[in-house]
Amino acid sequence: MPITGVAIQTIPQKMEGVYESLQGMEGVSLYGHDQKGNIIAVFDTKNKQELDDLSNRIESIEGVIKVMGVYHHFEDDIPQSKKAKK
Repeated sequence: MPITGVAIQTIPQKMEGVYESLQGMEGVSLYGHDQKGNIIAVFDTKNKQELDDLSNRIESIEGVIKVMGVYHHFEDDIPQSKKAKK
């Protein structure tokens, strides 16, 4: 289960519309924005493919420049044989 902290860079004049679009998206938690058009969010998805799909869907919203991962937690995706042994 990937949990990813992201910064979403938008065109400042379109940031409010992008923010409103993101509010209704499943798996997206918003934590604020600034005057420069940056939005801080966390994505909570079931797997890496769902994370990629969500990022691509957000990047296709008018006014979004880039979705940038800042923090990733993928522990549940690591096969048991690769986890540290006790």
